[in-house]
Amino acid sequence: MSAIWGKVLWNGMPELMLDESMSECYRKEYKIDRFSFEIHKNCYMGTGVQYIYPRAEHEKLPFRDIDNDLLFTADIVLDNREELSRELKLENDCPDGEIAYRAFLKWGIDCVKKFFGYFTLAVWDNKNKTLILANDHISSRCLYYHCSSEGVVFSTLIEPILQLDSSIKLNEMYLKDYLAAPKLLPTVVVEETPYKEIFKLPAATVLKISQNNVEKYRYWTPADDKPTVKCSSAEEYGKLFRKTLEACVVDAARCAGEVGIALSSGLDSSCVGTIAADWLKKKKKKLFAYTYVPRDDVDKNTKNYIYNETEDVKNVVALHDNIIPHFLSNDGEDSIKSIEEGLNTLEIPYKAFTNYPSLREIYREAQKEGCRVVLSGQFGNSTISYGNMDPIFFDLYCRRKYVTLFVAMNNFARHMKISRKNFMKGYLKYLSNHQKAEKNLKVQFEVGYPFAAENFTEKYPMEERFLQGRMDLFCERINKQKEYRELLTVFPGSTYIGEWETKLGLKYGMILRDPTKDRRIISFCYHLPYEYYAYQGITKWLVRGNMQDMLPKYILDNWDRHGVQNNDWMRRIEANWIEIKPEYIKAISHSDVEKYIDVEKIKSLIGAENFKITSLDASTAQYVVFAYIIALYLEKNKELL
Repeated sequence: MSAIWGKVLWNGMPELMLDESMSECYRKEYKIDRFSFEIHKNCYMGTGVQYIYPRAEHEKLPFRDIDNDLLFTADIVLDNREELSRELKLENDCPDGEIAYRAFLKWGIDCVKKFFGYFTLAVWDNKNKTLILANDHISSRCLYYHCSSEGVVFSTLIEPILQLDSSIKLNEMYLKDYLAAPKLLPTVVVEETPYKEIFKLPAATVLKISQNNVEKYRYWTPADDKPTVKCSSAEEYGKLFRKTLEACVVDAARCAGEVGIALSSGLDSSCVGTIAADWLKKKKKKLFAYTYVPRDDVDKNTKNYIYNETEDVKNVVALHDNIIPHFLSNDGEDSIKSIEEGLNTLEIPYKAFTNYPSLREIYREAQKEGCRVVLSGQFGNSTISYGNMDPIFFDLYCRRKYVTLFVAMNNFARHMKISRKNFMKGYLKYLSNHQKAEKNLKVQFEVGYPFAAENFTEKYPMEERFLQGRMDLFCERINKQKEYRELLTVFPGSTYIGEWETKLGLKYGMILRDPTKDRRIISFCYHLPYEYYAYQGITKWLVRGNMQDMLPKYILDNWDRHGVQNNDWMRRIEANWIEIKPEYIKAISHSDVEKYIDVEKIKSLIGAENFKITSLDASTAQYVVFAYIIALYLEKNKELL
């Protein structure tokens, strides 16, 4: 893998000093094994290669092709490199970057349709004076760009772009989106960044920029991947799912060093981990597993809610003698302490502040073990373990598939040991009422942030921005097959996840890979008949019905089981509140913050001497911390206001 950056000048040739200024932050902050750059006519390109994969040491990026008048670089790992090598008649040991370039020479930019893996790439076509940028199908790697009358700058990180143009200002719309966006989404319009005129590539996008024209198009959606295997039964779909997931995990786990995994006792990471462990054992390698646990046993596990997953993870690990478990509590550090570092690393205001410290600790420990790949299953709730009762049963009800629905409801009630008669009677009424309500459902957008400034919505076209970002998909409704497929196609959080994974991977010298959001898995899930997600009433059937030899039976059989990570975050903050409070008050007490946040309202809430953050509900406590994040971000960028 790599980081890539560059600049095109419409008139003139870039100076050699450009490499020093653009590569500076990469050299200071990130674990990059080799730097190189090339200049060809109007274009400069730089690349920082990480030796994550066996052939990475032989990468010769950027490519300067004088014969074809091209300059090319890429941040890339190809999962189908063998297939592409055969088709292009290349040697098996050819690095991924060279394969990608040869593919570009043969097929033009349509080559990206053939790639499976993670990538961004940049091509300067000097004959046509056009810069071409493209990224992978799910925006696994981030790429930013900035156009001006002088030319175009692009970079894996935002900072090098800011260093080259002092006229760039903060994007107030983005900051308002951060507060207004539902749930943990920090952004609404996926192409925008916190900086005006700096944009990022959304998923599966090709961008062609010339001096007088910008062309942008999406080259793929899951609907484009037509199934190559026809299945006619649940058994056949189950076998195909297992085969597809195993291929995705194996491809993700191939690397030149050790392999780690962020492992919980949930279905998703457990599936990924057990498949990876089996494959690695054949290679006589270990799988290093990292699990967050509360420092203090503040919440007792129940049948349905697991707050400390130590014992359940140990039971998963016990099935595979090459998994080496690590249980991490981050020494009790509170999640506010790491926010400043998180803002510097991620370069954007982020909402998942409770996860950042535990993930950082996982990657630090994995780095010590020599891990070059760290796996996860964080997207699995939307793919491999999708299939809670309501959406599937509601879809069957609306399509009048009553026999299939009754079988599913009957089996569900039997497994849950509840009265089938009472359940079916009450649940059918619930489905009927919901169908009636859906007909009259009108999407209305509101600012859900309770501490928004009084004039927050002035000059903020919320409805327009929310519709542009497809926030209507997050309204309170039960997703039938149509809405589910639309979510997989739009994938609103993909660029945000890509920003996290790319930057943390660069920082710790590794690549973060989630097989549950692999293009092949997303395509499989898109085309899977909806009823199979809860086949015959078995919720999350893809995993529960097809991984029975891989996971502990009691985990598979407890359909109401939920692992809860980082549940002690409020207690950790409370333990350090005496030290935190003065810094918090100082940070939010600036006029720049008041443009977005009702500072006095927050102060009145937290100002009491005996205030305890644990007295708040979790959502309100999160909203209080979001104000602190915005305040720190504004302070960090005060020259750009």
